[in-house]
This record gives sequence, C-alpha cells and structure tokens, in this order.
Amino acid sequence: LIIILPSLVYSKNISLEECNSMASIINESTPMNVDEVTILQNVVCTYPAEIMYNYNLTIPASPSDIDFSFLKKTILNSWCSDPNQIYLLERVSGIQYRYRNVNQTYLGDFRFSIDEC
Repeated sequence: LIIILPSLVYSKNISLEECNSMASIINESTPMNVDEVTILQNVVCTYPAEIMYNYNLTIPASPSDIDFSFLKKTILNSWCSDPNQIYLLERVSGIQYRYRNVNQTYLGDFRFSIDEC
C-alpha cells in the first residue's frame, strides 16, 4: 500500500489534509494481518504531517516482551532502502509505529524521520 501513496504527494512537504487522504486509502484495507500475531488496525496522521501506524497484537504481551529497538531498526531499514518509501518519508514530518496487546493495553511506540536514514 505504501508504494501507491507517493503518487498522491505533489509538493516537497505534504499537508495534514494530504496525509489524512493517504491514511484513508490505507484504512480501506484495515484491519489487516501483517503476520501471525500483528494486525494493522488503522493509520492516522498527526500535526504537522506525521503518519501513525496503529498495531494490535493477537497475543498477551507486556512492554518488556517487545524489543522496540530491534523493531525500529528493521522497519527503518525497510523505509530507507525502498525508493518509494524514501520519497514519502522525505515529505512527512515523521513516521510513528504504536503497539497495543490483545487486551488493548498500550505497549509502546517508536518514531523516525528521514534524518535517520
């Protein structure tokens, strides 16, 4: 889904309205299973134009069960090595991944921006 989004971006920095339009496109396919224990619930944009991915785990978990440093490194590498994702990352204020467990308990999050590529 992230591959089709850069075509919606026309300026160097996208507006919150444009960000919300992109999030709406992704949300048409949510909730979406990412792997055997992770579901993408939805995507929202926050000011000024940060994309927030909200994930739920289908298993009981606590914050100490998740290696957020490893997750961030893996996901950041994916974003920074794909030209389509870099294109979008250059135009938003940042990306945030937020996680909750099966009971909707907040587990943690991480953020990154193009400056970390």
